[in-house]
Amino acid sequence: MDRNIIFSFSLEWDSARIVHSVRNGKKSQMVSDAIYWYNNYNIQEIRNNILGLQRVINEKNSRIRELELTLSELSDRKSGQKRTDQPRLKPTDQ
Repeated sequence: MDRNIIFSFSLEWDSARIVHSVRNGKKSQMVSDAIYWYNNYNIQEIRNNILGLQRVINEKNSRIRELELTLSELSDRKSGQKRTDQPRLKPTDQ
């Protein structure tokens, strides 16, 4: 199809609000993409993508916990050492 075909139809309130929030010039494309996706999606592919994303999130969370523990250990070691880069202040006479 070389030309767009114009349709006239009503949308339910929630759908109309979503379409209305899309900037001008993008509404038709957004509705077209939604209709195409609705008719062509593969639920198993979506589930596989979600499982893959959950696996990546879990791996990243594990890595974050490892780094937090490492940082905590380094901080504990450093707090036990005397700092030689700052001169000690002598108490002032009162």
